[in-house]
Amino acid sequence: MIFLFFYKDISIFTVFLVFSVYQKILYELLKKISYGKAERYSPNLINKRNLAKFLIDSISVIVGIITAFILKFSFNWYEYLRKEYVITYLGIFLVGYVYKKVSEKSWSYTNILDVLNILILNIGTAIVFLLFMYINKEHIFPVTTLLIILILSVSMQLLGRYVFRLKRYYGRPHKNIKN
Repeated sequence: MIFLFFYKDISIFTVFLVFSVYQKILYELLKKISYGKAERYSPNLINKRNLAKFLIDSISVIVGIITAFILKFSFNWYEYLRKEYVITYLGIFLVGYVYKKVSEKSWSYTNILDVLNILILNIGTAIVFLLFMYINKEHIFPVTTLLIILILSVSMQLLGRYVFRLKRYYGRPHKNIKN
């Protein structure tokens, strides 16, 4: 937030957000390397499943942003959507995502507490993004679009978790089902 108040430039703030995400990821990797082999819970340095979850949630947010602009501005959406919006919103989301370790939770066992955490993370992202847009007055951002982004990104993230849960349910044999 210091960069936001002093520089009031979206590019500096975005670089700071991306740096914060990479710093947290690098810290977790170095912490995992420093453990002994007996203490390490996974022999792989990078968990492929967590990386896939990270990418699915990131793509869900990006698709939510683009879809919100398409719904709001229909055929002229590309004139209003700036890449700074996408990068900044995604950066704010990923900072919270990495610090709350959302990708480390099992999607096959998603419960109401996980849904609440996703909802709080997305609402927090939207509030910080809205504050940033109001402080940075050179970029005008419609609030209704932000609400649509919030609804779509939460829906797509929950859809991803629901698909994982369906895969788990239908991927295992059931006792009382006849072939």
